[in-house]
Amino acid sequence: MTRLPASPGLHIVPLDHSPFVGALGEQAAQEFAGYAKNGVRIVPPGELPDLRGANRSTTDKRHHLRSLEAIRPQLRYEPISVQGTILEKAPLVDVTTAGGVRDGLWTGGTRAWEVPGLGYVQLDESEYRETGGSITVVEEWLNTEVNGSPASIQAKKERRGKALVSLGWITDSTTYRLDLQPRDPVAVKANEESLLALARSLGM
Repeated sequence: MTRLPASPGLHIVPLDHSPFVGALGEQAAQEFAGYAKNGVRIVPPGELPDLRGANRSTTDKRHHLRSLEAIRPQLRYEPISVQGTILEKAPLVDVTTAGGVRDGLWTGGTRAWEVPGLGYVQLDESEYRETGGSITVVEEWLNTEVNGSPASIQAKKERRGKALVSLGWITDSTTYRLDLQPRDPVAVKANEESLLALARSLGM
């Protein structure tokens, strides 16, 4: 019997009914409990990605542009608006098509900004409803919400180095993820609150 729902749409399942079984399930449970207790996950040096560096070092620029309008005709969905948010006037440093191609159009995209005083913010979105996609989420990992949609936020930090705050949420049609590489890696709670406030202001 499969542990992944086959029907299209969003499925929220408890950990013991998820694809995470055996040692993988035990590891996931420990991570859930550790983050709930400590509010941050400490990782070994070098484990966290350098989002800025990855953007600067990208050599294939065929789909990497500096304007959303340049890729809008290539997308099968309408990207969420950043109008009225802190991203509206921040420097847009990258726009990329992502996901898969269906009927000649991309199902997703990535945008990135340098936000003064906050850090490097990357927004990933992927439409799944029109393409008949199925999304399975582990219930225990959901620890917040974005405008009524289930969401998960997690902060990771190297002991002497980078930090990464990630927030993912799912609507009835689209999955979203915001990643923040903060200028102040020590201010974990403030970074989480800023990212949540940003997510809740998108598309308003």
